[in-house]
Amino acid sequence: MAPQPFAQSGVGLLGPFPPGPGQVKYLIVAIDYYTKWVEAESLATITAVNCQKFLWRQVITRFRIPESVILDNGTQFTGKKFKEFLSGLGIKQRFSSVDHPQSNRQVEATNKIILKGLKKRLKGKKGSWADQLASVLWSYRTSPQSSTSKTTFRLTYGVDAVIPVEIGESSPRLLLGGGSKVVEKDLVDEIRQMAHLTETAIKQIIALRYNSKVLKLKRSLGEGDLVLRRNDIGPPTPG
Repeated sequence: MAPQPFAQSGVGLLGPFPPGPGQVKYLIVAIDYYTKWVEAESLATITAVNCQKFLWRQVITRFRIPESVILDNGTQFTGKKFKEFLSGLGIKQRFSSVDHPQSNRQVEATNKIILKGLKKRLKGKKGSWADQLASVLWSYRTSPQSSTSKTTFRLTYGVDAVIPVEIGESSPRLLLGGGSKVVEKDLVDEIRQMAHLTETAIKQIIALRYNSKVLKLKRSLGEGDLVLRRNDIGPPTPG
């Protein structure tokens, strides 16, 4: 759980895709763990320099310097230059691990939504996926999230986005809005807090369900039984 908006972000990579305009084949995605706001950009190569430019241009300069960034173990993020870039801004670099999937589950879930949205819009023209990226991100940002019951646009900017349908057919929200936007901006902190509490309650319910199932599984280990063991803690010790 992130303590405040854009304090903790997750970054992941997708691809390769069929080459699009400019020979783009990869997709880099960043998501804020508090508001669930997503930024994505198509890349021709997924080098450390391109990942650094994306993080600076789409996250840091637009919103704020995050306290920590959760990354996968790709060579783009483990290099010396990328580490120096983050440490120079005081950003803590954290890596997702197999034994703790909760750390990067949010990024994986977002990647699935983006892929699903792209597949629906391609209609056989696989090379045009980069052109459809903006519309997929827009639909995600203006859709209420199940974990917060709010749209990511509202949690980020404090107001609801005006969608294209409301331009052609004026909705009651626009006709009767008036100065309501000013009021909503003043209440943005309260909106974010309520969404945060909703998300916390949902996570607690899921944890209780999971733990209740695990407790029902009774396992007894004996000498010679095989168990899963982490490889990053060193070689086995006697006993």
